[in-house]
Formats: sequence, structure tokens, C-alpha cells
Amino acid sequence: MPANRITRLFLGGLALIPMAAFAQSVPLAQDSYVVPGTSANFGRQQFLAVGGSNANQALVQFDLSTLPSGTTAANISKATLVLFSKTVTAAGTVNISRASGSWTELGVNGNNAPSAGTAVASGVSVVTSGWYLYVEATSAVQAWLTSPTSNNGFIITANDGVVNVLFDSKESATTSHPAQLLITLSSSGSTGATGSTGVSGSTGTTGSTGATGATGATGSTGATGVTGATGVGTQGNTGPAGSPGAAGPTGPTGTTGAAGGQTSAANPSGIPFTIVGHNSGAANWDPSDSNQNASIVPTVMSLSTTACKPAMTIYSFMSASTTFTLNSASFASGSLTGSAGSTILSCTASGYSSGSPTSCTVTAGSNVAAATPMYLTFSGGTGSAFVAFSCQ
Repeated sequence: MPANRITRLFLGGLALIPMAAFAQSVPLAQDSYVVPGTSANFGRQQFLAVGGSNANQALVQFDLSTLPSGTTAANISKATLVLFSKTVTAAGTVNISRASGSWTELGVNGNNAPSAGTAVASGVSVVTSGWYLYVEATSAVQAWLTSPTSNNGFIITANDGVVNVLFDSKESATTSHPAQLLITLSSSGSTGATGSTGVSGSTGTTGSTGATGATGATGSTGATGVTGATGVGTQGNTGPAGSPGAAGPTGPTGTTGAAGGQTSAANPSGIPFTIVGHNSGAANWDPSDSNQNASIVPTVMSLSTTACKPAMTIYSFMSASTTFTLNSASFASGSLTGSAGSTILSCTASGYSSGSPTSCTVTAGSNVAAATPMYLTFSGGTGSAFVAFSCQ
């Protein structure tokens, strides 16, 4: 169609909406179209496709912030959406609605596009290429001014499943007729005169300030007394040191106490000990028991049926520092002679010389399982020892 014909058609269209001649056009912020069910973005295309075999949908959004400051919904006399049909492949009808959600020109696609919300106009005819389409949109603009965050723009969809049209986008480099939103503002009445300010009441008189009393006279400072003279005296001589007294006689030697804990048996080379089925308390080695004075190998110790922390106290008459170690044990079938395994606990008693025995006490840091066989060994001096076991 020749350019001059397009111009004449446009002017004829304007004659049908005389208010547009006095309208303010607000900026087109973003436009795009989507193909439902696909992830492609068409934000940089020179057209906005609607309908066709893909049921394309177009989106346009306008910036209302350029309206005069303080503009409200009540100031909107008329709003008109203008679209230019660049190419009409199949005539039909379209619907214009408010978009139900936010979108961005370069991010929107057929999978995340908003759906059609409140209807603006339904069944609008699109017949010929190169024509302008005018749509009444006053209520939509008023709603957006009332709730600015709800301004998600318009969505244009096919109404009859037949229409196939390309509208100009703001990227169009040929016809260059992007969507417009023309807004006519109603005039505002003049502001009424400001009422006069009421008369201010008179300020009450300030009471007089009372007189300040006179300051009393400061008494005179008394005279400082005379400092007495320092007396002069002679220090006496230091007297001579006295001679040392005579040493007292040495007291008698006390009797020697009985040796503790020793038995009539010769010093055993080991610490025999046997406990079977011991359940609680302490089991002690008895040096008066002749069966334990012989030099026999240590044998098995079976703790209570409940898991516990083994503990032992050693009272040693060993001739030198001796380390006593309680180990897990294993035994050959039919034999009471065991072999030491891993260490459960250990303590060292210093060497015995006379009087009370030396000692050491130790408790295992963790439980051993019920009925764990244990094997007591020692290394160090020779002699005898008193051993107390307990299950903590």
C-alpha cells in the first residue's frame, strides 16, 4: 500500500477518536511476542506476531511515570491503545487483556509468559495490512495508577483461531509504527483560597525575678603555728654478740617397727591372682594364703556379666619400681596359662624400702565387654604385692 494511503487512513482513524488529538502519549517501555510451549525469545524482532498456526501472543507495556506528578485514576478522562497492523496474513479477531504477571522483553518466552488477566477488549477485528487498531483502555490505566505494581502491560491473543497478524514493534526499521498509549487527562479545578489565620492569643506577662541574696563574708584564715625544733641525740653503741650455747645430748634411737605385708614365703617372681565369677566390690590378693605365695603364672580374671570399666590398686613390696599391666587375654584350650593381648590399664609403683608399701591406682578409660578375660603382668623389681580389683 502506498505511503500516502496509509497516512490518509491514519488521519481518518483519528477523526473517529477526537479526544486523542488532546492526548498525551506515554513511552513504550518494552514489547515482545511468544510462541506458547517454546523457550525462544523474540524481544528483538521488528514485529509482534499474534495468532497463526502457533497461536502466537504479543506483549506491550508502557511507562506511566511520565504523567504529571500527582496524577490519579480520577484524572484519567480517556486512554487508548494504538496498534499498527504491519502484515495481515489471515483476517480475524483478537482479544486485548491486562497481563497477569511480570515479564521482561529479553527474558519472556512461551514457557514463562504471563497469562491473560482482566479483559480490556474482546473480538477486535483485524482486516487489512497497514491499518491502525484503536482500543479503549481507560479502565486498565486507571487500575494501574491506583496500584502501580499491577502494571504488567497488555497481552494480545487470537480470539477466533483464524487471525494471523504482525503488528509493528519498537524495533521496526521499515514502517516504524510501534504501539502507543494515548492518555487524555481531565482538567482539575482551581485550588480554593487559603483561609485566614486566626488571631493568636496575647502572651501573659512574665513574673519578676526575685532578688539574689547577698553572699556572706569569708572568714579570715588563722595563722600557721611555728614548727618546733628537731631534737639532737647520740645513738648508742651495738653490744657484743653472746657466745654459742653448748649442744644438747643425742636422744635414744627408737625401736624398729614390724615389716608390713611380707609373708614367710620367699619373694615370688610373679604376682599370681585368680578371680572367677567376681561380680562386684574389690577382689584382693591375700599374702597369708599359702596357695598364692608360690611362684605361679598369673591366670584368668573374669569380670561381671555386665560391661564395666576395670580398676585396680597396687600395694607393692617390690624391691624396685615395678609396672603392673592388665591386658586382654587369650587361652589355649584346656590351659590356664594365658598370653597377653592389648593393654587395658597400667600403673607403676615405686620401689619399696621399709614401712608402708608403695602404691598406684588406675581405672580404665572405657568399658570392656562382659566376661572379658584379662591377664595381669608386671615388670621391674622382685618381692610381693597386694592387688585390689574392682568393676566400675
